[in-house]
Amino acid sequence: MTASSPENVEYKNRQRQGWDDVSRGWEKWWTLFEKGAQVVSDRMVRLASVGPGKRVLDLATGIGEPAVTAARTVGPDGLVIATDFSEEMLAIGKNRAAKIGLENIEFHCLDAEEVDRLDGLFDAVLCRWGLFFLPDLRNSLEKVRHRLLPGGRLVSAVWAEPERVPALSLPIGIAAQILQRQLPSGSGVFSLSDPAALTKIFRDAGFETVQTEELVIAAEFASADEFVQFTRDISAPMRMLIADQLPQKHEEIWDAVAQASGRFAGTGGRISMPLTAVIAVAQ
Repeated sequence: MTASSPENVEYKNRQRQGWDDVSRGWEKWWTLFEKGAQVVSDRMVRLASVGPGKRVLDLATGIGEPAVTAARTVGPDGLVIATDFSEEMLAIGKNRAAKIGLENIEFHCLDAEEVDRLDGLFDAVLCRWGLFFLPDLRNSLEKVRHRLLPGGRLVSAVWAEPERVPALSLPIGIAAQILQRQLPSGSGVFSLSDPAALTKIFRDAGFETVQTEELVIAAEFASADEFVQFTRDISAPMRMLIADQLPQKHEEIWDAVAQASGRFAGTGGRISMPLTAVIAVAQ
């Protein structure tokens, strides 16, 4: 899809509405999610060589990560520009930064595919779990490369194969099975899971060196019911998948998700699910 094609416009509108719809859920659950995800933000900032006084761009920042982590690192002499196309998600990031007292971070409502509209160059560009939503990824990466200073780095985190990210793949897989829908292979949030293919995409976009690594984090929930409520509240892809179903079918799906999550239960019924991130560093 090209940036201006009707299909792309429709896709973006659906995505924007989907993330706006779950923004209140992210406001409710972000502390639980970031217990595990913070290590990814920390690692990304280190791999990007972010330090005091640096100028950093965070694409698809959502609730403000890794923008907030980068802002703490660059200090008062640095600057972080955080962008997202969902005004509602962006508002959560703004509130987080304000409560912490960060004054070196700016939030802009901007599609990640329109990075060429920004002024100035950056020492580093970060994108945590956002690249797989960009329909014209190669073109977007080329635009990002032109926004980097010589020697600057783009560091992105994507998800590994579905079986290694059960906190995301289990609900989607169960819903697709119950609804008898065939999900396209290698699509959605798992479309960039192959490190070799991911490396090729970056190289095709003109980056000279590309390295990848994996980082395993854990999603912890007090119970299967908490896992289900968390997913219901924050998963835009899941909401869009079952949006056309009657309430009875919704409950059938969520009951099945709760039952299936039981295999990850430990002492006292607590749920612990691994999530494997693939981190790419392109220079």
